[in-house]
Amino acid sequence: PSFLQLYHVHVPHYCHMFEQLVTMADTDSGSTEASGRFGHILLPGGSSSLGTDAARLAFDGTSAPVVGALMQVLQMERMSDGRLALMARAVGRFRVARETQSLPYTKADVVILP
Repeated sequence: PSFLQLYHVHVPHYCHMFEQLVTMADTDSGSTEASGRFGHILLPGGSSSLGTDAARLAFDGTSAPVVGALMQVLQMERMSDGRLALMARAVGRFRVARETQSLPYTKADVVILP
């Protein structure tokens, strides 16, 4: 917790994901600050492995980890070339309970760890 991470997001589906996340957080809180939370977890093989059995967030038959960092977006800015610049802070850890979506990006139900 408290670790700061800077992201330069250039992949279109991840740009869309972060924009939706921040828009939903702003709508829910009434705040103008980017306050959405997301899970950061290592994806073996990166984006090219999305949707494959090896990247499934499950407890059997996969090499993907099931524990990750819960991140909170602190700031987001759209660059002139379309990329997003994000600053996020680790606020906790989570364990994947069940993958709910694998494409165009992974979503899961998670359990927040103490």
